[in-house]
Amino acid sequence: MTKQDKRFKRRMGGVLLIVLMAFIAVIPGRGSAQQQIELPWFDLDPVTVLESWPEWMDPEMIPGLVGNLDQARPWLEQAFMMLNQADWSELVHVAGPAKDLIKQWGGHPALEPWAAELQALHDYLSMAEYVEREPPAAMKGEPVGRTSPGRVGSAARAGSSGAGGGASGGKVGTAAKVGTAAKAGSAGGTPSSSQGSGKSTATTGDKEQALSSVERWRKLLQDRPVPAGAARWERISKQVFAKHGLPPELVWMAEVESAWNPKAESPVGAKGLFQLMPETARSLGLVVNTQHDDRTDPQKNADAAARYLKQLHKRFGNWDLAVAAYNGGQGRVSRAIGSGDTGFSAVSPKLPRETRMYVPKVFVTIGLRESVDPGLLPGPADRPVAIPSPLKRHPAPVPITMN
Repeated sequence: MTKQDKRFKRRMGGVLLIVLMAFIAVIPGRGSAQQQIELPWFDLDPVTVLESWPEWMDPEMIPGLVGNLDQARPWLEQAFMMLNQADWSELVHVAGPAKDLIKQWGGHPALEPWAAELQALHDYLSMAEYVEREPPAAMKGEPVGRTSPGRVGSAARAGSSGAGGGASGGKVGTAAKVGTAAKAGSAGGTPSSSQGSGKSTATTGDKEQALSSVERWRKLLQDRPVPAGAARWERISKQVFAKHGLPPELVWMAEVESAWNPKAESPVGAKGLFQLMPETARSLGLVVNTQHDDRTDPQKNADAAARYLKQLHKRFGNWDLAVAAYNGGQGRVSRAIGSGDTGFSAVSPKLPRETRMYVPKVFVTIGLRESVDPGLLPGPADRPVAIPSPLKRHPAPVPITMN
């Protein structure tokens, strides 16, 4: 088969895959990671996915997309598919060019609703590069549960360099700047490590496990400023969560989900501060149709997210699995639990890469912003709870625990 034939095959395969995804998206009841029907890219056969990569997912083709904003939506869908389905070598091979594209697209007004998604992808690719460059040393994998040796909180700053650079989508001043902080080498880049540069004997499995390392996520996020939107929506969201008996500290999931941007969207249809999918929102009593969308109301979005998290904690019994289910889907987490494992450490190898990174990212973000150990937060109460006094943005370091 000639090179041209191979390119044609890959191009047609990519077109067919996009058509298939579009067809799935319009099927009534098509779901999300928040529903029983899960995101399509989590479950597609890896061989099928890799054989159908469009040419513009090739690292050599990615730079040509900088000026093609109309390709941003399908590219982002394909990129998350790649994140979850590509093998390790292919993931790290495409990470650099993909991150460069995200930085080139950063701050473009047309892509502002997807800023948080783009920054999230940038963070996940940065973590993969970090693990590849400095793999686990002297042990088989790194601890993802119990008390990590890492501590968070010492470097969090709010207002020190303006409002910007959220954990999911950066903001500098009032304009979205995806990857701006990454260019400066802090918020979106891969951190340096204190590990030695000696040859590692880490296996691919060790590297996959290290993606969930609390210590690594602390290093990646510890200098990231608080997003601008938090100043407006944090207190309101805490009041909503407290009304439902949830620990108010959990509202910092909104930094990971949307960078506190009520207008944030994802290419698969999630929307709002806590990125609720349409069917999930409807199941929680919100109105979502072509004329009106309650998810754009920050208070209603927070209220639905609080009630949904309460349901998830009731089902799974702890916050790490509840957060995993919020991202990866209840059905998937239930299947991963299988024979009775009830902690994230035990089930994480059975979850998609995105979810394995999402949970420690959320926990570290909460630790940075509130100086609490999220793993020790109480479960939902059957009555409203008090909201702790606001902390200064220079909290003392705290350990992060996952079950």
